[in-house]
Amino acid sequence: MINGTGDTMHDKTSELPNTVLGHFDHPDTLPGLRIIFAAFVLLYGAVAYTDILYFPEDWPLLWVLRFGVVIPLLISTIILSYRSIFKAIQQMYVAVNVFVGGAVIAVMFIWAPHNIIYYGGLFMVLFSGYFILRLRFWYATAVGWGIVLFYFIGALASHGRLDVTSVHAMAYFAGANLIGMIGLKYLENLHRRQVRTGTDLINMNAKLQQSSLENEKQLEQLTQFITENRTLHEQYLEQQAHAQALQTTRKRFEDLARNTKTFYYEINPDGQFTYVSNSIEALLGYHPEQLVGKRRLQDLFPEETRTEDATRLFAATSPASMVEDRLVSLHGAKGQVLWVNTHLHPVIDESGAVCTYQGTAMDMTEKRAVQNALEAVRPMVTQADFGAALADLEGKFVYVNDAFCRMHGYTREALIGQPIAIVHDPLQMPRVDGLIAQLLDHGRYTSEEVWHRKADGTLFPTMMSAALVVQDGKPRYMSATILDITELEQTKTELLDAEKRYRLVSELSNTGVWEFNIEQNYLWCSPEYFSLLGYEVNRFQLAPDNLDETWLDLLHPDDRVKAQQTFARFIAEKPGWLYENRFRMRNASGDYRWIWSRGNFIRDNRDAPTGTIIGTHIDITEQTLKELEIERLSKYDYLTDIPNRRYFQEQLAMFTQPAYYPLAIAIIDVNGLKLVNDSFGHSTGNQMLKQVAAHLDAFKRPTDFVARIGGDEFVLLCPNTDAVQMDTMRQDLNRLISEERIEGIAYSLAFGYDILHTERQNVRDVLKDAENHMYKNKVIFGSSTRNQAVMTILQTLTTKYKEERVHSERVSRYCRQIGEVMQLREEELVELELAGKLHDIGKISIPDHILSKPGPLTEDEWVIMKEHTINGYQILRAADRYSNLAEYAMSHHERMDGNGYPNGLKGKAIPLYARIICVADAYEAMTSDRYYRKGMKVSEAKAELKKNAGSQFDPDIVNIFINKVLKRKQV
Repeated sequence: MINGTGDTMHDKTSELPNTVLGHFDHPDTLPGLRIIFAAFVLLYGAVAYTDILYFPEDWPLLWVLRFGVVIPLLISTIILSYRSIFKAIQQMYVAVNVFVGGAVIAVMFIWAPHNIIYYGGLFMVLFSGYFILRLRFWYATAVGWGIVLFYFIGALASHGRLDVTSVHAMAYFAGANLIGMIGLKYLENLHRRQVRTGTDLINMNAKLQQSSLENEKQLEQLTQFITENRTLHEQYLEQQAHAQALQTTRKRFEDLARNTKTFYYEINPDGQFTYVSNSIEALLGYHPEQLVGKRRLQDLFPEETRTEDATRLFAATSPASMVEDRLVSLHGAKGQVLWVNTHLHPVIDESGAVCTYQGTAMDMTEKRAVQNALEAVRPMVTQADFGAALADLEGKFVYVNDAFCRMHGYTREALIGQPIAIVHDPLQMPRVDGLIAQLLDHGRYTSEEVWHRKADGTLFPTMMSAALVVQDGKPRYMSATILDITELEQTKTELLDAEKRYRLVSELSNTGVWEFNIEQNYLWCSPEYFSLLGYEVNRFQLAPDNLDETWLDLLHPDDRVKAQQTFARFIAEKPGWLYENRFRMRNASGDYRWIWSRGNFIRDNRDAPTGTIIGTHIDITEQTLKELEIERLSKYDYLTDIPNRRYFQEQLAMFTQPAYYPLAIAIIDVNGLKLVNDSFGHSTGNQMLKQVAAHLDAFKRPTDFVARIGGDEFVLLCPNTDAVQMDTMRQDLNRLISEERIEGIAYSLAFGYDILHTERQNVRDVLKDAENHMYKNKVIFGSSTRNQAVMTILQTLTTKYKEERVHSERVSRYCRQIGEVMQLREEELVELELAGKLHDIGKISIPDHILSKPGPLTEDEWVIMKEHTINGYQILRAADRYSNLAEYAMSHHERMDGNGYPNGLKGKAIPLYARIICVADAYEAMTSDRYYRKGMKVSEAKAELKKNAGSQFDPDIVNIFINKVLKRKQV
């Protein structure tokens, strides 16, 4: 090969030192060999004392071997290494040294097989031969196995046999040799590869030098070309600038998509992705490479509605149209659901056909959650007299109520999505920003005066209270209530004009006025200040110097410190805005009223504050109670007056802190609620829920939390509670509930719980397990409750209406007698008899004025009366024991000709027992006295049965009843 200077490149392998090959064959390595052998001499001589210790009689012989054979041999190797002949015999001579040294130690080990020093010495010799002295493979292998063979022959000759120790030693030494052979072979191969690599690097260097010369020549030519063609160079620079601008635009595009929670995509007519922006990874967890060419847009739709959603989406596009503002849900890589607002635009080729679709998708998940939350509270706040607004953390309106719109002169559409600055004067924004900061730091602020601006630019004062809306443990929105206090501000202005005017105004408006002189520490209060609290003014005129102490005494104990601190801070800071404070004061009746105290410094001609503060004192109890009630309504169940699901979710986040572990979570369901609703109506069922809620609220411990989270479901959070305590609580609660009755019906609770022990557990899994335990408990005990309730309902009905008891007993007896003639089995007779007794149980839900009406029913009343068949079916079906009787109760007013009710069944489609009950029921009704008529004679009733046999009644059953049952002596 020719190098860069024109010289011939020769093979450099021969120039590499032999150390690369892993052996001490090269002169450069001999100093290392001498050092190793010197170390061997010292080590071999240093352990000579063990010979005396373990061989007190034979140690002279061992010393002869040690100092007379091995050590001289090692020293001779060091001396020979200085002679040129050593290079030719080095491998063989070193191998002899290793073998002799190992053989002598083997003799010592044979004589003292339990001496670990000799055991270790042999391993050191073997290790040195393979890895330290780096003998070539065959030399090292011969020496190693030679030492093992020597040990084998010596042990056999010395002991006449191989004992267990010798066998174990032979196995260990053989294993050491195998490891050494494998390791040395690997090292030799590795070194050979290194040699080849070194050769390749030298050759490659020559090529690179040649290539470098050629590149230099090309560079010179290129430089000359660029110099001669300046226009081309300038075009190149321009192209580079365009490329940089394109890169900047691309980055700006990606940042825009990411910051606006939007991703852009392109799909072919089959829906397969051909391009996706990188911002999709932050939203759905997919990298573009996972989607482009591999997935379709419709693959991200929910599986259950995928085909329908895809059809609807693509059907809405045509070559002349596009999809705008279509809200769809997409599933992310981890199963999360993302609601997006998508735009889809078809791209048309030269033939007029759609060749691809370009689209955008913006994350609307949080907005949808807000909309859902707003739907829940909208009825509560829409018609309120005070303004209510909801804004996101960026300060943009997401909801305003009607009062807020009227207050500011805007439509709702004009405000939604706009920054809150639209309703504030620019000069007021620093104060608004300060209140927002307070809200974000402390979670709320109350009764703050803020000036607002109407659509026409008019400013007006408001009293605002605000709170953070927390979802999933994180602040999401800012909610505020706004009260227009324009009239109060006008009153304040008039009060500041002159003392006479504000005294007159205070008398007319029932507003207390106060004045405080800072230098004299003197507080003056107008008569109205105390009269609006119901006190006689003379009571306080007795000690005018102590009015400030009287004021503190009237304050609620919980408000005293804050009220004092707020007033003291106002005096110290002398801010440019009003002093405002809200606190509770005790009135003459001993109750506490909410007071809004506002004031400001009287200013001199230079508009500087003097040492006197003047203010007003207003009773805002009703307004404050409304605010508190609104807050309570959002957290408490309207029916049971205990916390609702929303409040439970907030509390659950707090209770899942480690300080509350173990946290027991119980799910409680009311057994028999549906049965009570079907039998007595939902008002009675509501009474049952109220009763259960009252018991749970009274039963829980002070540290526990109970809430209603569904129709008949409650949840109980018990911090620092184990399974034993929960079992006891369940027993006590069931014992308490077992004594309660609703309309005479006993009910029970299905109780299931699970325990959160550590932060590693998922609280949702614990809730699910508790719910599953509850359902298991409900299966076991719920059916018993419903079975007992059915008989209680029947007893209630028959006790309340004596004629119903007589009627059901007679119908039941007639049914059994008909069945006996039809030769039914005993268990069938029992079922038929019970069906006859329960056939009218649905009448428990019929209003009293209809059941006890002393005359014929009107058409509307008959419609209601006919419902007793459906009601009876619902009641019996809910109880496992009586569920097979439900269809008989529902069908006993069906007719053979199909004109009956409720289902219009015809002929044999009517169950047999229902046809039997129909005959027995009709006969008993005809022959019994009613409020509005006398019962028929037996002959008349028989004639009526025969007349309607085949149309209303089963003719076979009528024949059996008339000709066999009624002819018995005892019917």
